Amino acid sequence: MYFLDWPNNPIQKKSSHQSDIYCTCDRLIKCTCHHVYGRCPCPSGYTGRNCEEPCPEGTFGPDCSMNCTCHNEGQCNATDGNCICKAGWKGKKCEDPCPEGTFGPDCAMNCTCLNEGVCNATDGKCMCRDGWTGIECEKPCPGGFFGRGCNETCPDCRNGEGILVIGLILSKKGARIITLETCHHVYGRCPCPSGYKGRDCTEICPPGHFGQGCLQECDCKNDGECERVYGRFHRTLALFLEYRYLYGKCICQDGWRGEKCEVPCPEGTYGPDCAMNCTCRNEGVCNASDGKCVCQDGWTGNECEKPCPRGFFGRGCGQTCTECGNGEGILVIGLVLWRRGARIITLGFLDFFEMLPVRLNWMHWDENCCSAQLDALGRELLFVFPDIDHHTVPAVRNIL
Repeated sequence: MYFLDWPNNPIQKKSSHQSDIYCTCDRLIKCTCHHVYGRCPCPSGYTGRNCEEPCPEGTFGPDCSMNCTCHNEGQCNATDGNCICKAGWKGKKCEDPCPEGTFGPDCAMNCTCLNEGVCNATDGKCMCRDGWTGIECEKPCPGGFFGRGCNETCPDCRNGEGILVIGLILSKKGARIITLETCHHVYGRCPCPSGYKGRDCTEICPPGHFGQGCLQECDCKNDGECERVYGRFHRTLALFLEYRYLYGKCICQDGWRGEKCEVPCPEGTYGPDCAMNCTCRNEGVCNASDGKCVCQDGWTGNECEKPCPRGFFGRGCGQTCTECGNGEGILVIGLVLWRRGARIITLGFLDFFEMLPVRLNWMHWDENCCSAQLDALGRELLFVFPDIDHHTVPAVRNIL
């Protein structure tokens, strides 16, 4: 049987076959040498004849006999084989990267990057997106620069209309507008006013589009055109500037109105936004676009103020009359008398009234009616006054 002399002397053991050979183990490690080979059976984490050497990298366990399985440069605990992960990794074998927003040993620390900056999983440093800078990516690129690391130079955004109005300051002394004359800090494009597009804001929105970047589509009806400008300045009371958004307002064709040009002009109006009044007479119909009169049958003129000329009738006075009357071509329907003479009212053609001068040869009346001989157009006409009672006769006599 072997025995251990501890702690005053090194461990000494003698083999049964080699009674003159002793083995010496490290006095700090409680072990017993092999009874045949004389080697000390080392505990976990150590190796060597006398267990004086720590386990080499990548091994662990008793006499360092087991291999570590840590990934991503994780360090193995020489005693139990547990992995100690490098910053940016976690998991039993350091196989998992840190989740987004964390960093450091075992991913135990939270990132503080702003504006979608990406956190370095090892040390937490922020890698900023294009157009941003600062320790935590909290600052946009300074004026005149854009892109990754703010290293690219902006184009000239003051060309043409390329000025973006971003605010208005009012004070007792007047008004000032705030403009942004530099490019977008991320994309490098000029921040064009609504109604314009292009890298330097010189392209006007094509028909049917409006707004910033000309990305919005108009929905105007009846061929209405879309207001391409999203915002504009105009003076009010000559004191300050007012910022007005138009949001693609429809500019209607003449004869239409409404938010989307869907409402026709009411009867009697025409023109832009139906703001003008028609002047058609005799029931003429006004064209809602230009105000021109479409006359009823039998009327003509710019405002339908004239009856068809003698011998014509109908729509546009385009039809020719037939002869009317009793062979003379004149139908007398009334008589007008006054001190200077007389006129007869004739219906010489269909729906056309005319007053012709006549000479009165003689007149006769009784209690119920009157008659007269007239000389008209070189012909003697006998005319009987209809519906003249005894109250009218004295008045006629007085006129004559």
